[in-house]
Amino acid sequence: MHVADVAALVAPGSSLDEEARRRGANLYLPEGTVPMLPEGVTQALGLGLQDLSPALTFELLVSEEGELLEERVYPSWVRVARLAYREALEVEGLEALKALSEAFRRRRLAQGAVDLALPEVKVRVEGEAIRIIPLPPYESRIWVREAMLLAGYAAAHLALREGLPFPFATQEAPIRRVEGEGLSALWEQRKALKRAQLKAVPAPHRGLGLPLYAQVTSPLRRYLDLVAHQQLRAWLKGERSLAQGEILERVGAAEAVADLVREAERKSKLHWTLLYLQERGYEGPGVLVERKGGQGVFLLPELGLTAQVALPAPLPLDAEARLRFLEANLTALEVRFALL
Repeated sequence: MHVADVAALVAPGSSLDEEARRRGANLYLPEGTVPMLPEGVTQALGLGLQDLSPALTFELLVSEEGELLEERVYPSWVRVARLAYREALEVEGLEALKALSEAFRRRRLAQGAVDLALPEVKVRVEGEAIRIIPLPPYESRIWVREAMLLAGYAAAHLALREGLPFPFATQEAPIRRVEGEGLSALWEQRKALKRAQLKAVPAPHRGLGLPLYAQVTSPLRRYLDLVAHQQLRAWLKGERSLAQGEILERVGAAEAVADLVREAERKSKLHWTLLYLQERGYEGPGVLVERKGGQGVFLLPELGLTAQVALPAPLPLDAEARLRFLEANLTALEVRFALL
């Protein structure tokens, strides 16, 4: 697996590094992206944006049972063709990636991973138009996700073995395990998850079913991914790496910004969704995922929203009903629907 070699250009303590630490991550808004690093850095280092791209390569040996047997990490130059998820389904030669992803996913699930395949949408503002685009559950998305998780596990394993201070992503076990396969079970299981945490010391990530994990596949978009790359690059070159205290300082800075970034993204997405509903109205399907007395919480897959609606009669969980948009309060970011 190849990842953009951002640490080749952004050294610890440099002006680029300090600004990336201040921002914490890319800010993804419907009207555009506020990048963590300057656009010129992305154009120079983003895989596939130049004929040849500098990369940090993760060469991994994995058994048929999905067990990581060996990892090698080294800098490289690669030629990359960018594909949409739909296009990847039609590309020959990806059978090995598919097999690896399936084996690693089975192993993670056997180790207690929680797999929440809830419907997702993307909200975009294009000129005067607001678009809400459901994200199809392409199998190729799973291939990429599992490869990214495997690289993160390998990097964390290498760091622990080599005594390399590292930013680890961790999560405690869920409050409870929810049986079932419907959307209501997924909804309840998500509510039972503990908050994921970033730490300077290794600990399991129970939600992923991994004994160790670090985010390393998005150094252009997330600051701690960049820190992980800086550590790996220093280790590869035999140079001084950041000490444990310096990693802890960076983890704290990233944690302080992360909630602000996520909240800004959530509110902006909801704001534009409500504007969309005010302009166009909506009538469509909703799935009952929770009951609260005489109220029902419905998930609207086409909008990526939930709505709490009065139930005139009892409905079983996972029942599908049609809902109609009534009104939105943009100031309070609230929306009302009614059952038809």
